[in-house]
Amino acid sequence: MAYTKLNLKLGRGSYNSKNSETTLTRHSYRSATDNFLTILTANYFPDNLEQPEEIVKVGDVMELQDSTNEERVYIITALAPFTIQSDSGNLREERLTHVTAFGGVYASPVQAILELRKVGTMVTCGFPLVAATASNSVVISETIPIPSEFAPTTDIGLAGEIMAVVDNGAEFDGYTEVGLDGSINIYKSSALNAFSGSGITGFKSFYMSWISD
Repeated sequence: MAYTKLNLKLGRGSYNSKNSETTLTRHSYRSATDNFLTILTANYFPDNLEQPEEIVKVGDVMELQDSTNEERVYIITALAPFTIQSDSGNLREERLTHVTAFGGVYASPVQAILELRKVGTMVTCGFPLVAATASNSVVISETIPIPSEFAPTTDIGLAGEIMAVVDNGAEFDGYTEVGLDGSINIYKSSALNAFSGSGITGFKSFYMSWISD
């Protein structure tokens, strides 16, 4: 058989959203005709579940029930092609308040608190607003790396309007890079440009998600 859109129920929540991280978003799919051998084949689910970008996101939970009424729980790890993390029924939740600081552009590092949430192997990190007068024309860099158990499995980046930066009082679409070693660097743009080193400089609050071990 094949994927049937009518069997999909979409959940609501703000996990992995742009501005908040308060509830876990759960979607469900139940098939009366297909077993898990079929459901878990590649390309069974269409890209993004044929939904608008803001409805289904990486990090959301996918609850599945097959034709034998067996139920399993997965985490969405990619949208195109649509991919769910296998054997992710263990959705144990861990939280970490990471006290750190951001330097580089500033004469003295600016303290900040990152709120990290780990569900299975999916991590969401909440970045607070950071802004101060810059004195160096470099990038914004974290001084205390994220602990290894929350760090990504590979270097990842986030660009565009979801993470706005400020350089000398003007706002730009910035770029954040989180390294597998837990390091964080924030750039003025996706071209990895440095900040000007003058005026109020920093970044607005945002959320970012990645896969960890």
